[in-house]
Amino acid sequence: MLALAALVAILPALTLAKPVDLAQRNLSKRYTGVLIKANRDGLCISVDGGNQKAVYADGTAVVSIPCSAATTWDINPGSGSVLVSGHNGFALDAGTNPTNNGPLKIWTSYPGLMQQTWYYTGDDRIAITGGTQCLDEGPNGIQTYQCTTGNTNQIFYTQPGPTTTSSSASSQTATSTRSSSSASSTPSGVTPNIPTGKVYPDPPVGGGQRLHPYGRDDLCLSALGGAPQVGSEVEM
Repeated sequence: MLALAALVAILPALTLAKPVDLAQRNLSKRYTGVLIKANRDGLCISVDGGNQKAVYADGTAVVSIPCSAATTWDINPGSGSVLVSGHNGFALDAGTNPTNNGPLKIWTSYPGLMQQTWYYTGDDRIAITGGTQCLDEGPNGIQTYQCTTGNTNQIFYTQPGPTTTSSSASSQTATSTRSSSSASSTPSGVTPNIPTGKVYPDPPVGGGQRLHPYGRDDLCLSALGGAPQVGSEVEM
């Protein structure tokens, strides 16, 4: 654990200036070449045919298959297109009238088009921006379904693909994203002398928001001794 004096040295890297909605944290970062993995069954969403036989054309279905064979995607936290990595002319598309049990496909990318604009939330859901439908891993695979609190079929994790990089304002290389794995490597130049530890999911049980140093989701701020009161020192 770091004492207060050590913490002061890295305060510029912390998001303490004002409250930040979790879904908007890291909006400068785009995950490139990642797999999108369903919490329900561990399958990944993919262009039909997978990374060996996919046909990149308007209307090709999007399906759930083993992650080892799945195509990868470019996605960013917050609102935007979910693009087929390496084939950015195509985006994840829910069709003009997304409904429960609705199919998904790829289509020529039109940024801002309603059925291609998705919001990757802080609690690992991917919803149509401004709509009521979420990606949902149903018993027959990937589909759209009404966004429902507590529906774990609608939780998806991103994890590195074969050659994943993640660009940010500092052009760092990401070794992991918001994935289901419990640890990640230390990004270059970010508090490198602190050993990497376990990453706990956000938001915490009971609500609230953890505060992390930039690039270190395994570190959190805490009141000294875990007993917050006026004037308490802060540790990490």
